[in-house]
Amino acid sequence: MKLTNLQLYKLDRGLGELVQLKVKGGFKFKIYKMVKQLSDCLEPVQEALKGIEDTDERIEILNETQEVHFDKFQLHEIEVLEISTETVINLEPIIDFEGDENV
Repeated sequence: MKLTNLQLYKLDRGLGELVQLKVKGGFKFKIYKMVKQLSDCLEPVQEALKGIEDTDERIEILNETQEVHFDKFQLHEIEVLEISTETVINLEPIIDFEGDENV
């Protein structure tokens, strides 16, 4: 999937909230794997943004897209967690909403 650098930063915020939660089983390892992948994606963006103070130039960098591959969260994995709607919005690109008629 293609995501903008800004979307990747939002994913970082969402995953940051999940990292703070106590979760059981293999789900915590799925979160860890995503955090690691995301960190690898954001490293060059952070380097590109270093020292750039021009707002237009920063916006241009944040709007650039990257091809990324994340395993998506299934609804049953995250619906049991106490997370904010903001977190769901930030994680939206990596949540599989397919097949859930309640969404």
